[in-house]
Amino acid sequence: MIISATERESIGLNLFEIFEYYRDFYEKGDATQIYLTPVVKRLDGKYARFCAKIRDDKKGLIIIEYDIGNI
Repeated sequence: MIISATERESIGLNLFEIFEYYRDFYEKGDATQIYLTPVVKRLDGKYARFCAKIRDDKKGLIIIEYDIGNI
């Protein structure tokens, strides 16, 4: 579940349902790996790319967004 985000509309949503690759990445459990998404369309219609890392305590993901804007 998303607990903090730049897009308020995404708070409370299930991240694994939105982008299933995150589930696969998380279930592998390797906290040393980083996952870089392709360019995706956000809920607000803007485009972005995301970088994910499993938290060191393995209780979720930390995701950084690179906002591309409108293409």
